[in-house]
Amino acid sequence: MWLPWLGPWLAAAVGALVGRFGLGGGFWTVLVAALICGFAPIIGYRIWKRLHHQRPPG
Repeated sequence: MWLPWLGPWLAAAVGALVGRFGLGGGFWTVLVAALICGFAPIIGYRIWKRLHHQRPPG
């Protein structure tokens, strides 16, 4: 249950790291990196939950 709540913390951390060390971009690079990493735990949790709770055929 804690995994989806990891998203905002991960987004903030990645945004700060990208802003600090830079990837050759500015505001948009930080924003895109934060959004991708912020939604990754939520999407990963949903995929794991769907695969883990599938009913076997039959």
